[in-house]
Amino acid sequence: MSPTKPIRLIVADVDGCITRGSYQPFDLEVLALIGENNRRSLSDPLVPALTFCTGRPLAYVQALQQACHCHHPAIAEFGAVMWDAETHTHAIHPAYTSEDRRLYEAILADAEQAFGTAGEKQVLIEAGKLCQLTLYPRPPMTAAILAEHAREFSERWSKYFATDVTTAVINYLPRAVNKGTAIEWLAGVVGLGLDEMAGLGDSASDWLFMEKCAVSAAPSNAVAPLLQKADWNLVGGAAECVAELYDRLLAYNRAALDNGIAATS
Repeated sequence: MSPTKPIRLIVADVDGCITRGSYQPFDLEVLALIGENNRRSLSDPLVPALTFCTGRPLAYVQALQQACHCHHPAIAEFGAVMWDAETHTHAIHPAYTSEDRRLYEAILADAEQAFGTAGEKQVLIEAGKLCQLTLYPRPPMTAAILAEHAREFSERWSKYFATDVTTAVINYLPRAVNKGTAIEWLAGVVGLGLDEMAGLGDSASDWLFMEKCAVSAAPSNAVAPLLQKADWNLVGGAAECVAELYDRLLAYNRAALDNGIAATS
């Protein structure tokens, strides 16, 4: 890989990349590293900023952006929602229509009927979402068992929602938007080219945005198909991969700047 442009922005999935998952505590040293590099990125052309592209709800992304001193917008709900920490506002993807909203309210009501919301139920419906449904298995149930348990429900809604089964959850995603459409939306808002971005992800659905970036990177815990496709297979797993990614991108950016100087001399 012979870089010609520096990477200005890392777009990262959260669970399995920045964190070790929803049942594990945050690694505060990793969040501090991201925060420090976000501050450095404002004055040092070698250091890329970092933001998020996650299936998590808006409120979660708001808090994570604040903790990491992010100064670029972030994507929530698999591409349906954008949070801008600078203006303290959120937006819904332009392709998400009033009909999509009606269908979301319908699938949510159906899920509450089918799975329940609390008590001894083994399925948790993630709260606080605006556009897409996420089902969490409650231990000892696993995502694989939940996928089988929810087969009839998934088939009932397959015409309107794409089903994304990860190692941790099941997501029902509006077909008009995804992480791929989201990163194009993000690029337009922040005024950067996709060739100035790096994508970090661990799940199959992350490839929708990673493949559009100049550099795609996957931690060691990523699913096998993603490891086969990604430009960089990082040695570290979730959370541990972050420092390694920064180190590799600093070297990449130095090479890009050197190539640019050589081309103009």
